[in-house]
Amino acid sequence: MFGRHSLIYFYLALHLDQPTEGESISISTLNSNAWKDTLPLDIYLKESAHLMTVPLAKDGGMTRWIPVDNNLPPVQRLLLASCETFRKRSWISDPNGNVTQVITHRVASVYTDPKGWWQTEATKCAASVLFSDIGKRFYGKLGRHAFPIHQVGFVPSARHPRSAMATPSLGGKTRFMISPDHEHMLWHHSKEEFAGETLFRKKPEVKGAIIGYPANRVWAVWTHRFYEMPDTSASKNTLHTLRIVIENQDAVLRLVKKMGLPHRVEDREEGICSLRWYGGGNSNEDEDEIEWIGNEKYGWC
Repeated sequence: MFGRHSLIYFYLALHLDQPTEGESISISTLNSNAWKDTLPLDIYLKESAHLMTVPLAKDGGMTRWIPVDNNLPPVQRLLLASCETFRKRSWISDPNGNVTQVITHRVASVYTDPKGWWQTEATKCAASVLFSDIGKRFYGKLGRHAFPIHQVGFVPSARHPRSAMATPSLGGKTRFMISPDHEHMLWHHSKEEFAGETLFRKKPEVKGAIIGYPANRVWAVWTHRFYEMPDTSASKNTLHTLRIVIENQDAVLRLVKKMGLPHRVEDREEGICSLRWYGGGNSNEDEDEIEWIGNEKYGWC
Protein backbone atom coordinates (compact mmCIF):
# COMPACT_ATOMS: atom_id res chain seq x y z
CA MET A 1 0.00 0.00 0.00
CA PHE A 2 2.84 2.37 0.78
CA GLY A 3 4.18 2.11 -2.75
CA ARG A 4 0.78 2.77 -4.28
CA HIS A 5 0.10 5.81 -2.09
CA SER A 6 3.58 7.15 -2.87
CA LEU A 7 2.86 6.88 -6.58
CA ILE A 8 -0.41 8.82 -6.26
CA TYR A 9 1.26 11.54 -4.20
CA PHE A 10 4.07 11.79 -6.74
CA TYR A 11 1.59 12.22 -9.58
CA LEU A 12 -0.26 15.03 -7.83
CA ALA A 13 3.02 16.89 -7.26
CA LEU A 14 3.87 17.10 -10.96
CA HIS A 15 4.21 20.48 -12.63
CA LEU A 16 5.85 21.87 -15.76
CA ASP A 17 9.25 23.46 -15.34
CA GLN A 18 12.19 24.46 -17.49
CA PRO A 19 15.20 22.14 -17.22
CA THR A 20 18.59 23.15 -15.93
CA GLU A 21 21.58 23.02 -18.28
CA GLY A 22 22.52 19.60 -16.92
CA GLU A 23 18.96 18.32 -17.34
CA SER A 24 18.90 19.62 -20.94
CA ILE A 25 21.99 17.58 -21.73
CA SER A 26 20.39 14.52 -20.15
CA ILE A 27 17.21 15.06 -22.20
CA SER A 28 19.17 15.30 -25.46
CA THR A 29 21.05 12.15 -24.51
CA LEU A 30 17.80 10.28 -23.85
CA ASN A 31 16.17 11.32 -27.13
CA SER A 32 19.29 10.99 -29.27
CA ASN A 33 18.35 7.60 -30.69
CA ALA A 34 15.15 9.12 -32.05
CA TRP A 35 16.56 12.36 -33.51
CA LYS A 36 20.32 12.39 -33.87
CA ASP A 37 20.08 10.90 -37.38
CA THR A 38 23.59 9.85 -38.38
CA LEU A 39 25.44 12.16 -35.97
CA PRO A 40 27.48 10.66 -33.11
CA LEU A 41 26.04 11.43 -29.68
CA ASP A 42 28.68 14.01 -28.72
CA ILE A 43 28.15 15.88 -31.99
CA TYR A 44 24.36 15.69 -31.60
CA LEU A 45 24.67 17.35 -28.18
CA LYS A 46 26.70 20.15 -29.79
CA GLU A 47 24.10 20.49 -32.55
CA SER A 48 21.30 20.80 -29.97
CA ALA A 49 23.20 23.61 -28.24
CA HIS A 50 23.99 25.29 -31.58
CA LEU A 51 20.34 25.35 -32.68
CA MET A 52 19.47 27.26 -29.51
CA THR A 53 21.58 30.17 -30.83
CA VAL A 54 19.85 30.69 -34.20
CA PRO A 55 17.35 33.59 -34.45
CA LEU A 56 14.17 31.49 -34.33
CA ALA A 57 15.21 29.81 -31.07
CA LYS A 58 17.30 32.35 -29.15
CA ASP A 59 16.02 35.02 -26.75
CA GLY A 60 13.08 32.90 -25.64
CA GLY A 61 12.01 31.84 -29.10
CA MET A 62 12.34 28.19 -28.09
CA THR A 63 11.67 26.87 -24.60
CA ARG A 64 12.19 23.37 -23.27
CA TRP A 65 9.70 21.92 -20.77
CA ILE A 66 9.71 18.95 -18.42
CA PRO A 67 7.04 17.60 -16.02
CA VAL A 68 8.78 17.12 -12.67
CA ASP A 69 8.07 16.46 -9.02
CA ASN A 70 7.66 19.86 -7.41
CA ASN A 71 8.95 18.52 -4.08
CA LEU A 72 12.42 17.64 -5.36
CA PRO A 73 15.42 19.88 -6.14
CA PRO A 74 16.77 19.85 -9.73
CA VAL A 75 19.64 17.48 -8.91
CA GLN A 76 17.16 14.81 -7.76
CA ARG A 77 14.34 15.21 -10.31
CA LEU A 78 13.44 12.30 -12.58
CA LEU A 79 13.17 13.23 -16.25
CA LEU A 80 9.76 11.77 -16.98
CA ALA A 81 9.16 13.43 -20.34
CA SER A 82 10.11 16.53 -22.28
CA CYS A 83 9.01 18.79 -25.09
CA GLU A 84 9.89 22.11 -26.69
CA THR A 85 7.74 25.06 -27.68
CA PHE A 86 8.54 27.64 -30.34
CA ARG A 87 7.04 31.12 -30.46
CA LYS A 88 6.01 31.77 -34.06
CA ARG A 89 4.79 34.91 -35.77
CA SER A 90 1.51 34.01 -37.46
CA TRP A 91 -1.49 35.59 -39.15
CA ILE A 92 -5.21 35.04 -38.80
CA SER A 93 -7.62 36.33 -41.42
CA ASP A 94 -11.36 36.36 -40.89
CA PRO A 95 -13.76 35.48 -43.74
CA ASN A 96 -13.87 39.16 -44.75
CA GLY A 97 -10.08 39.40 -45.17
CA ASN A 98 -9.23 41.31 -41.98
CA VAL A 99 -5.72 40.17 -41.02
CA THR A 100 -4.40 40.07 -37.44
CA GLN A 101 -0.84 39.19 -36.46
CA VAL A 102 -0.70 36.73 -33.56
CA ILE A 103 1.78 34.53 -31.71
CA THR A 104 1.44 30.77 -32.16
CA HIS A 105 3.11 28.28 -29.86
CA ARG A 106 4.33 25.20 -31.69
CA VAL A 107 4.97 21.99 -29.73
CA ALA A 108 8.08 20.10 -30.82
CA SER A 109 10.19 17.12 -29.79
CA VAL A 110 7.68 15.50 -27.44
CA TYR A 111 9.57 12.60 -25.88
CA THR A 112 9.26 10.08 -23.08
CA ASP A 113 11.65 7.37 -22.03
CA PRO A 114 10.03 4.21 -23.51
CA LYS A 115 11.08 2.25 -20.41
CA GLY A 116 8.99 4.40 -18.07
CA TRP A 117 5.42 4.09 -16.76
CA TRP A 118 5.11 7.87 -17.22
CA GLN A 119 4.71 7.90 -20.99
CA THR A 120 1.32 9.60 -20.64
CA GLU A 121 3.02 12.58 -18.97
CA ALA A 122 4.15 13.81 -22.38
CA THR A 123 0.52 14.63 -23.14
CA LYS A 124 0.73 17.46 -20.60
CA CYS A 125 3.26 19.29 -22.81
CA ALA A 126 0.65 21.17 -24.81
CA ALA A 127 0.28 24.39 -26.79
CA SER A 128 -1.54 25.50 -29.94
CA VAL A 129 0.21 24.00 -33.01
CA LEU A 130 1.82 20.58 -33.14
CA PHE A 131 3.64 18.78 -35.93
CA SER A 132 3.56 15.01 -35.48
CA ASP A 133 5.50 12.21 -37.14
CA ILE A 134 3.47 9.49 -35.36
CA GLY A 135 0.22 9.88 -37.28
CA LYS A 136 -3.18 11.45 -36.60
CA ARG A 137 -4.83 9.34 -33.91
CA PHE A 138 -2.67 9.95 -30.81
CA TYR A 139 -2.91 13.73 -30.70
CA GLY A 140 -6.44 13.66 -32.08
CA LYS A 141 -7.49 12.03 -28.81
CA LEU A 142 -5.99 15.03 -27.00
CA GLY A 143 -8.20 17.51 -28.82
CA ARG A 144 -5.82 18.41 -31.65
CA HIS A 145 -7.40 18.63 -35.07
CA ALA A 146 -5.22 17.05 -37.77
CA PHE A 147 -5.02 19.08 -40.96
CA PRO A 148 -4.53 17.21 -44.24
CA ILE A 149 -1.12 17.33 -45.90
CA HIS A 150 -0.97 16.22 -49.51
CA GLN A 151 2.03 14.91 -51.35
CA VAL A 152 1.29 17.14 -54.35
CA GLY A 153 0.05 20.72 -53.97
CA PHE A 154 0.11 24.13 -55.63
CA VAL A 155 0.35 27.60 -54.12
CA PRO A 156 -1.32 29.93 -56.62
CA SER A 157 -0.55 33.39 -55.24
CA ALA A 158 2.39 35.48 -56.44
CA ARG A 159 1.72 38.11 -53.79
CA HIS A 160 3.15 38.31 -50.31
CA PRO A 161 1.21 35.69 -48.30
CA ARG A 162 -0.16 38.28 -45.88
CA SER A 163 -1.52 40.31 -48.78
CA ALA A 164 -3.13 37.18 -50.20
CA MET A 165 -4.89 36.62 -46.88
CA ALA A 166 -6.24 40.18 -46.87
CA THR A 167 -9.00 39.22 -49.31
CA PRO A 168 -12.40 37.69 -48.58
CA SER A 169 -12.34 33.93 -48.11
CA LEU A 170 -14.04 32.04 -50.93
CA GLY A 171 -15.04 29.28 -48.52
CA GLY A 172 -16.16 31.63 -45.76
CA LYS A 173 -13.56 30.22 -43.36
CA THR A 174 -11.13 31.85 -40.98
CA ARG A 175 -7.58 31.41 -42.34
CA PHE A 176 -4.43 30.73 -40.36
CA MET A 177 -0.80 30.89 -41.49
CA ILE A 178 2.61 30.66 -39.83
CA SER A 179 4.79 33.38 -41.35
CA PRO A 180 7.20 31.79 -43.89
CA ASP A 181 9.96 34.19 -42.88
CA HIS A 182 13.74 34.06 -43.12
CA GLU A 183 14.10 32.90 -39.52
CA HIS A 184 12.26 29.66 -40.30
CA MET A 185 14.41 28.91 -43.35
CA LEU A 186 17.56 29.82 -41.42
CA TRP A 187 16.76 27.33 -38.64
CA HIS A 188 16.48 24.46 -41.14
CA HIS A 189 19.60 25.57 -43.02
CA SER A 190 21.57 25.94 -39.78
CA LYS A 191 20.78 22.31 -38.94
CA GLU A 192 21.66 21.25 -42.48
CA GLU A 193 24.96 23.15 -42.45
CA PHE A 194 25.96 21.79 -39.05
CA ALA A 195 25.46 18.22 -40.28
CA GLY A 196 27.18 18.98 -43.59
CA GLU A 197 30.29 20.37 -41.94
CA THR A 198 30.41 17.45 -39.54
CA LEU A 199 29.91 14.67 -42.09
CA PHE A 200 31.46 16.12 -45.26
CA ARG A 201 33.58 19.06 -44.07
CA LYS A 202 31.54 21.47 -46.20
CA LYS A 203 28.19 23.23 -46.14
CA PRO A 204 25.48 22.59 -48.74
CA GLU A 205 25.58 25.69 -50.93
CA VAL A 206 22.39 25.32 -52.99
CA LYS A 207 19.33 26.13 -50.89
CA GLY A 208 16.67 26.37 -53.59
CA ALA A 209 15.86 27.26 -57.18
CA ILE A 210 13.79 29.73 -59.17
CA ILE A 211 12.74 29.78 -62.81
CA GLY A 212 10.56 32.01 -64.97
CA TYR A 213 9.62 35.67 -65.22
CA PRO A 214 7.76 37.80 -62.63
CA ALA A 215 4.15 36.63 -62.20
CA ASN A 216 5.05 33.36 -63.95
CA ARG A 217 7.80 32.07 -61.70
CA VAL A 218 8.13 28.81 -59.85
CA TRP A 219 10.48 28.82 -56.89
CA ALA A 220 11.32 26.54 -54.01
CA VAL A 221 13.47 26.50 -50.89
CA TRP A 222 14.76 23.17 -49.58
CA THR A 223 17.00 21.55 -47.01
CA HIS A 224 18.87 18.25 -46.70
CA ARG A 225 18.37 15.79 -43.85
CA PHE A 226 21.11 13.21 -43.36
CA TYR A 227 19.58 10.22 -41.62
CA GLU A 228 22.55 7.98 -42.43
CA MET A 229 25.87 8.10 -44.24
CA PRO A 230 25.33 8.52 -47.99
CA ASP A 231 27.44 5.50 -48.89
CA THR A 232 24.68 3.25 -47.50
CA SER A 233 23.15 1.24 -50.33
CA ALA A 234 19.56 2.03 -49.36
CA SER A 235 20.01 5.57 -48.07
CA LYS A 236 17.10 7.27 -46.31
CA ASN A 237 18.62 10.72 -46.71
CA THR A 238 16.02 13.20 -47.88
CA LEU A 239 15.77 16.56 -49.59
CA HIS A 240 12.83 18.27 -47.89
CA THR A 241 11.06 21.09 -49.73
CA LEU A 242 10.49 23.79 -47.12
CA ARG A 243 8.36 26.03 -49.31
CA ILE A 244 7.26 26.02 -52.93
CA VAL A 245 5.47 28.86 -54.71
CA ILE A 246 3.87 28.63 -58.16
CA GLU A 247 2.89 32.09 -59.29
CA ASN A 248 0.72 30.96 -62.23
CA GLN A 249 -1.00 27.78 -61.16
CA ASP A 250 -3.16 27.46 -64.27
CA ALA A 251 -0.13 27.49 -66.58
CA VAL A 252 1.62 24.81 -64.54
CA LEU A 253 -1.48 22.60 -64.51
CA ARG A 254 -1.77 22.94 -68.27
CA LEU A 255 1.90 22.02 -68.64
CA VAL A 256 1.55 18.97 -66.42
CA LYS A 257 -1.49 17.83 -68.40
CA LYS A 258 0.24 18.47 -71.73
CA MET A 259 3.34 16.52 -70.73
CA GLY A 260 1.26 13.65 -69.41
CA LEU A 261 3.33 13.39 -66.25
CA PRO A 262 2.06 10.57 -64.02
CA HIS A 263 1.15 11.88 -60.57
CA ARG A 264 -1.29 11.40 -57.75
CA VAL A 265 -2.42 13.32 -54.69
CA GLU A 266 -2.14 11.52 -51.37
CA ASP A 267 -3.38 12.44 -47.91
CA ARG A 268 -0.39 11.58 -45.71
CA GLU A 269 -0.70 9.60 -42.48
CA GLU A 270 2.77 10.61 -41.21
CA GLY A 271 4.21 14.08 -40.80
CA ILE A 272 0.87 15.56 -39.74
CA CYS A 273 0.15 19.14 -38.68
CA SER A 274 -2.32 19.50 -35.80
CA LEU A 275 -3.99 22.58 -34.36
CA ARG A 276 -5.72 23.35 -31.10
CA TRP A 277 -7.86 26.39 -31.82
CA TYR A 278 -8.88 28.66 -28.94
CA GLY A 279 -11.57 30.44 -30.91
CA GLY A 280 -10.27 33.97 -31.23
CA GLY A 281 -13.27 35.21 -29.29
CA ASN A 282 -15.80 33.18 -31.25
CA SER A 283 -16.93 30.33 -29.02
CA ASN A 284 -18.88 28.71 -31.85
CA GLU A 285 -15.84 28.38 -34.13
CA ASP A 286 -13.92 25.09 -34.19
CA GLU A 287 -11.02 23.59 -36.15
CA ASP A 288 -13.30 22.39 -38.98
CA GLU A 289 -13.97 26.04 -39.81
CA ILE A 290 -10.26 26.93 -40.08
CA GLU A 291 -8.26 26.87 -43.30
CA TRP A 292 -4.51 26.42 -42.74
CA ILE A 293 -2.61 28.39 -45.39
CA GLY A 294 0.99 27.49 -46.20
CA ASN A 295 0.87 24.12 -44.45
CA GLU A 296 4.43 23.32 -45.56
CA LYS A 297 7.69 21.91 -44.23
CA TYR A 298 9.18 25.27 -43.24
CA GLY A 299 6.95 25.26 -40.15
CA TRP A 300 8.53 22.05 -38.86
CA CYS A 301 10.92 23.61 -36.36
